[in-house]
Amino acid sequence: MSSSRSSIETGLTGPENIRDWNSCESGKETLIVIFFHGLELNDGVSTENKHLTTWSYQDEKEQCWPRTMFKEDVELQQSNIVIRALAASYDSSKYTTNTEGRVDIFNLGENLAHTIITEVKKMHKQSGRMTPVILVAHSIGGLVVQEMISHAFTKVKPQMYDASARQFLRSLSGIFFYSTPQGSLKNETYEAIFSGGRGKVTSHVAKLQSEHNVILSRKRGEFVNIIAAIENEADLRNHKKIEIQSVFESLPTKVITSKGKWEGMIVEEGSSRSLHLGNDTYTNIKANHFDVCRPESGEKGFGQNQYQFLKNFILRVMES
Repeated sequence: MSSSRSSIETGLTGPENIRDWNSCESGKETLIVIFFHGLELNDGVSTENKHLTTWSYQDEKEQCWPRTMFKEDVELQQSNIVIRALAASYDSSKYTTNTEGRVDIFNLGENLAHTIITEVKKMHKQSGRMTPVILVAHSIGGLVVQEMISHAFTKVKPQMYDASARQFLRSLSGIFFYSTPQGSLKNETYEAIFSGGRGKVTSHVAKLQSEHNVILSRKRGEFVNIIAAIENEADLRNHKKIEIQSVFESLPTKVITSKGKWEGMIVEEGSSRSLHLGNDTYTNIKANHFDVCRPESGEKGFGQNQYQFLKNFILRVMES
């Protein structure tokens, strides 16, 4: 699942934890799309390029589809939609070591909120307009997105009133989740994937997916309230709601664990449907947990649901 930095990361620019795929000329974009990855679930696989391998083609692991598919899509071109695609990068280890898996969801969201708000402000300045933003997340990356939005919302409260955070929330137009465990994983699934045995400690972020996790439940409720507050506060909205869609896997996934190979469903439909925002929609994709967000390369990929559902979501957001 991992490729060398030189082969897969050519052309990327920007700060370490928000990388620009250079999918269009700077300042020419009409939409900003930021991609958030999940945890590395396979034991023994490097997490260094997780922000890239998550979004690679199924059959071309060294190429990332957001870098090319958007600008080659005829329908997007005809709709005058020019997308600037970026990849968020952060600690994606499922175990805690001396160097990885030590950050909790609160600090992760806080750090990303600062970086992304700053970068979006720069892009708005370059283009001379408040370009809309869509956030796209795979797996637990969806929980990272929710925490990041929570921190951004804190920044616009009267005691802080951060103008850049306000601008970011005003431009936030959609959130697309690929197999995000809104309602945790089944206990047997969690134990099989994350219980590494003697000497391995599950990371802070991975623990959020354990069954009946109190923190996950509380944060899910907080996020629902924050989205409602953003949509109902005139100072933060451009007369429209934040569009939200979730897709989930429908095929079992093979995972390499410290105890051997495991196969089963990871994020099941019930977990994906646990957000209950009222304006969100849900659809399944005939793929496993890893491939639910990875189309095949070439013309075939444009017709696959991994890409089509997101593209249709983008078209809906831009038409609203």
